[in-house]
Amino acid sequence: MFDTPAPAPADGPLRVEVEAQPAHQALVARATASLLTLPVIKRDFPGADLWLIAYDIFDKPSPSGSPSGEHGDAHPPFVGTVQDMESGRVLEVRGLLDQPDTYALEYTARQPPPTDDEFAWAVAELQPAEGTEVYRPLPPLGNIEHPDGTVDRVIVVGLRAPDGGHRLIGVRSSDGEVFEPPPGVTVPAGPEHGVPRGPAMPPAQPLPSAGARALPQVTGDQQARVRVLRGDALLWDLVVVRPSASSGANGSGVELRTVDYLGKRVLNRGHLPVLNVEFADGGVQRLWQNAEAGFEAAGDDPVPGFRLCSEPPRTILAADSESGGFLGVALWLDGDDLVVVSQVEAGWHRYVSEWRLGADGSIRPRLGFGAVQNPSTGRPHVHHAYWRLDFDIPDALNNAVQEHNDPPMTGFGRLQTIRYETRRPRSAAHGRFWQVRDDRFGRAYVVVPGADDGEAGAFGAGDLWVLRYSELEIDDGEGITSDPLRARAQIDRFLNGDPVHREDVVLWYAAHSDNGATVGPDLNPRFWRPERDPQAEPYEPLDLSRDR
Repeated sequence: MFDTPAPAPADGPLRVEVEAQPAHQALVARATASLLTLPVIKRDFPGADLWLIAYDIFDKPSPSGSPSGEHGDAHPPFVGTVQDMESGRVLEVRGLLDQPDTYALEYTARQPPPTDDEFAWAVAELQPAEGTEVYRPLPPLGNIEHPDGTVDRVIVVGLRAPDGGHRLIGVRSSDGEVFEPPPGVTVPAGPEHGVPRGPAMPPAQPLPSAGARALPQVTGDQQARVRVLRGDALLWDLVVVRPSASSGANGSGVELRTVDYLGKRVLNRGHLPVLNVEFADGGVQRLWQNAEAGFEAAGDDPVPGFRLCSEPPRTILAADSESGGFLGVALWLDGDDLVVVSQVEAGWHRYVSEWRLGADGSIRPRLGFGAVQNPSTGRPHVHHAYWRLDFDIPDALNNAVQEHNDPPMTGFGRLQTIRYETRRPRSAAHGRFWQVRDDRFGRAYVVVPGADDGEAGAFGAGDLWVLRYSELEIDDGEGITSDPLRARAQIDRFLNGDPVHREDVVLWYAAHSDNGATVGPDLNPRFWRPERDPQAEPYEPLDLSRDR
């Protein structure tokens, strides 16, 4: 299956170029400055205390092939999430930027995790004693639900005394009332596990008591364009989005967009929008991946928040304590690999979000697991991580997905074409893997399961889904929750029976780890022929109508 790798680029060391994306920064600034003032928002959310807590601009090519977003249309599609802090209600706004007549409003019951500003405000309200460690606990919210459907949003703050004792205190966002313990929240007890915590958070600045509030100001840029070259040959050209600006209701770690290898598109977007943890003795938690945690990274910042490292970055997986003050994305050349890495936090959990891009065209998304001092993670538990891989080889149309089994499944050959949306389990017994290929010219990427990626149990929901692209399916629609029915990955809800053969396809790939091993699949190129120009050269379409 791997007898036709991508052509080997010329010899010599790799070099990396990183540059800012001012057009995208300008679009986001324009949107966040105007969205909350629109009459269509004020009509449905008349409260004075509105926050724009998430925002994403899409650059997916339209079905006609013309690009949208910063490279084309002046009015790209977007989605914004608005929260009324007085009522606890959340509203999603979708439409075309600067065209209010296109906006569609959709209410959602999901509650996003506290923003940095929101959590800092809660800490300032508590004024913890000197020497007390402040941290974000699990669950992050202890909301109070009322019979009329409104919700009092209660921010949970973790306090660790010098003697190791833990307290969880809730602060209601509407009026600052304090609850100890917060409603429905159990204070964890038992011996501590994990490495020592990093530096204490900086002093909090009180927030305004009312008025429209936009996204918290993250130091540095939200995204950067990255190129990897060998000599004059351009190997990789992509956009990297840092976790604090990543898409989805709960963030998605380091996110890659418009990923080109040797001048041809591989992925429109690769990210990890769903992450949860399941404890063996009961209890689950949907987690978030947009809260950046500090780690060690020495080097220069060609773009603020994006560091080109002079030595290997050190995350919590390599250190015996949570150390380092860099927040953002580190880029490191490890031989023939570009390593793109960041560290995020969710309560006491720490996650290392990483992508490795090889000179040979391989892409290796990885997630590593760690924790800081806490009395909870010593309980046996399983992490469930779900990558969303939006393949566009070399554009958004005419992609096909095939499954390889050896020995073959009964009645089929070793390579079976998938024609309709489906969920597929891993199978080591059949040497199972999948490939996404361009139906016209045969270029393909093979998706090979990682050795430690496990298999889904009941709560794990599945191992792989093949779906037709929809801009409404960036995440599975669930926010932060401890409800077992809601915390479980809800990707099955996207299985509508739509055709996926010769369509715009998306794979969701899941890994399930109960041993702390770093997990993730390998994506390997096959029949990658960048020298062929489909516009200038005649070709014979590949016949994928027969299973092979």
